[in-house]
Formats: sequence, C-alpha cells, structure tokens
Amino acid sequence: MRTLGITLPDIVTVVRVLGVLLCLVGIAICLRIARFRDTDLASVRLVNLGILTLPIVAFYKLLAFAGLLVVPATSVFVAGRR
Repeated sequence: MRTLGITLPDIVTVVRVLGVLLCLVGIAICLRIARFRDTDLASVRLVNLGILTLPIVAFYKLLAFAGLLVVPATSVFVAGRR
C-alpha cells in the first residue's frame, strides 16, 4: 500500500513484528523476576517509575502480573488481528 509516497508494510508483517516484540518483552520480564533476591523482600528500597514511587516488593508484584497475564493476553490479541 502506498500513502503519501511512503510504502507501508502489509498487516501480516506488522502483526508478526509486534508478536516478536511482545515475546521479547515477556522473556525480559521473566528474566528480571528470576533475578529476584530474598534480600529484596526485606528491603525498604524504593523504585522510581517516573510519576510513581513504589516499594521494591510492589514493583516485583507488578512485574509478575505483567509477565504472567498482561503480555500473554496482549500477544494473543495481536495474533488474532491477523
């Protein structure tokens, strides 16, 4: 498809690239959770996420939620767009 002199990729290509990117994000999240240390559980260290500051335990809980539910559900949704 050509729009304004720019050739756009097919939707199948876009879906495949998004699927690969989502898989890589999921793997990165799993590796980050795997590096969890027991000392982090007792730590009162804070993680700054830009507009939000969380304790490290809450940060790991959000990462686990994203890695186990959000990223896989999003990749299934993207795969269904094909």
